[in-house]
Order: sequence, then structure tokens, then C-alpha cells
Amino acid sequence: MKKLICVKTGNWSYCTESRYAKLVEKFGSEENLRTQWMSRIGKKMSNSAEVAAPSEFKNKIRCSVTGQLYQISDDRIGKMIAKANGDEVAARASFICRVAKRLMKAGKTVDEIKAMVANGTLPAPVSK
Repeated sequence: MKKLICVKTGNWSYCTESRYAKLVEKFGSEENLRTQWMSRIGKKMSNSAEVAAPSEFKNKIRCSVTGQLYQISDDRIGKMIAKANGDEVAARASFICRVAKRLMKAGKTVDEIKAMVANGTLPAPVSK
């Protein structure tokens, strides 16, 4: 799996090795791909003013381990705030994404997970 970061939104996307090779071929070089690639949301934001900027998305929260942004439901954020005794700041500061939780249960340390994020080898999220 290869990780791409959208230049417009800053969101991460994962793609297979073969898809990544096709994108490198399309963009001419790996450097061009990394500096010009946009996700679907980024393309929509470029083409119309109807889509809100990423910082304006509702319930956007950052993982305290990986630093990735996630969009979570109203129910989930309500449960997190209730668990933190009504303190929204503490709830947001203690959020850990599922990928990081899974790696921590497997025995990885926070520093190892951050290193995985830095070099792009963090596994793709597993959906239920």
C-alpha cells in the first residue's frame, strides 16, 4: 500500500502498488504526483464553492497518535465527551484512531506508529 496526501485538503488516501505506478506514469514523476495529486473531495473543492473547506467539516477530529484527521458521527463524539465528563477538549485530545489502537494492541509503541506514519508504511484502515 502506498499513501498519497491531497494537496488541497491534506487528507490521506491509500492505493495499491499497481495503482500508484499508473499514477506516477500519468503525472510524469513521483515528485509531480506528490506535489499535484488531489483527492475526489479536493477536486470538488477546486471545481465548486459548494463543498466546505476541510476545517469546516462537522466533527472533524485529529488522532493523537498518528496526527490524521477523521470525520466521526455525532453519536460517537457525544459518547466521547460523556466519557470525558463533559470536557470536549479532553475528549478531542485523547482520540486515538482504530488503526493506531489495532497497532498498539499488537504491541507497537507510539513512537513506532509515528515512524510508520512518517515513512508512509501505516496500514490502511480496516472497515467493519
